[in-house]
This record gives sequence, C-alpha cells and structure tokens, in this order.
Amino acid sequence: MKKLESRERKIFFVMLSCMLFLLMLTSVKTAAYAATLQDNGKVHAVVASGKGEYHKLKVKKSSFVAVYAYGSNKNTQNRRIHITCLKSNKKTAVSSIFTTDIKSQAYFCLKPGTYYIRVKSTAPAYKISAIFQSVKDTAGSSMEKATVLKIGKETKGIVYNTDSMKRQCWYRFRLKKPRKVQISIQKAGGKLGFKITGPAEATKAIAKLKKWKRVTLPAGNYYILLAKPDKKAAKDGAMYSIRLK
Repeated sequence: MKKLESRERKIFFVMLSCMLFLLMLTSVKTAAYAATLQDNGKVHAVVASGKGEYHKLKVKKSSFVAVYAYGSNKNTQNRRIHITCLKSNKKTAVSSIFTTDIKSQAYFCLKPGTYYIRVKSTAPAYKISAIFQSVKDTAGSSMEKATVLKIGKETKGIVYNTDSMKRQCWYRFRLKKPRKVQISIQKAGGKLGFKITGPAEATKAIAKLKKWKRVTLPAGNYYILLAKPDKKAAKDGAMYSIRLK
C-alpha cells in the first residue's frame, strides 16, 4: 500500500511540474509578444512559434536602431534567426537580415514612426533587445544645396533604409589657400558609397585623400557625395560621420 501511495505521489508531482512549466512558457510568450522594444536594452525572453513573432518598435526621432536576437544555446545545429523590420501595416518590409547563427544583429536607419520587428527563429526560444541612437539628417539634397563642413568639426548624418536609390547626400568645404587636409568618413549599418570632387588640379591629391591620407589640397571648392552604391544595397541604411582635420 505504501508503494502505491509513493508512486501516485510521484506521478502527481511530475504532472504538477509539467503544468507549471507550460504555464511559465505561455506567460513569457504573451508578455514578450505584447511588449514594445524600447531604447533601454531591456532583454525580452520569447518562446518561438516557428511562424514568427512581432515586436512593436516606436521611433520618436530619426534613429539608428540596433536589434539583437539570441537563440537558445542548446543543440545549435541548424539554428537560424531571421529579423525583418516592417512598416506599421506589418506587411511592407523596410529591410531584413538572415543569419546562419543563433546570434543575430540587425541595424536599421528609421524615420519617426511605428514599426514592427518580426523574428523567425528555428530555435525553440530566443532573447531580443534594442538600442536607439538618434541622428539628425544634415545632408544637402543637391550639389547646389550642399551642407558646409568645417575643418576640425565632426558632422553626422543618416541614410534611411526607405530612401530610394536616387537620394544623394551632399557636403562641401572651401579652401581659400592651399593647406593640408585629412578626411575621415565612418559609417555603421549597411553599404554606403562616397565620392569626392574638386578643382581639376587637385585630382591626384583627391585620390590620396580617398585613401584617408593627409595631403595638401589647392585652394578651391570641394564636394563630398554619399549615397547607396548599388541595387544590392537598395534597402540598406547607414549612419555616418564626416570629419576634416
């Protein structure tokens, strides 16, 4: 009789443990699904359905947004994570990234608005977080409207994922007399092409300038153009900074 009671007790505790475990998974998934990704790096634990989970993303200012997703560490073989940024209708894709690893980092350059981050993971669970960096769009839209750069001062700008291939970012600086100049262009995110032009007599010097060397430039007007380099980068976005020394 004691053996029977012991067996029933074990079965009861096993069933109770399973129920508590399922309840825990359900509560975690519901909370994460409803949560909005905010600019605080807060990590949300999610149970993956395999069909994709949606996380709301509210962008108040033009921003460079980094989204980090980490799949379960167990049985990592054949684990994949696919992150897609969608517009507020949850249908139109802004951009996406597919990784063959359980860790995924996606970068988006977004205008103010509401977006959704859809995560499809072959792992049974994943964790997700986001960090924002607001960036002011400083570029001129044409050569005639190019933004003036000042030597010694850093200027930041942004190319949005939703920008068309025709969008151009123009900057300029003027030298009243020959002087040594070094240019630094840093970027984060997707592909970004650039071009530097100036007086005809500065052609050789500009070629060295493009290699980040400090060179003597003749007096004149100089222009810097940044844009998406090719069709493969059509949905890329990038945050950049330009500094003249």
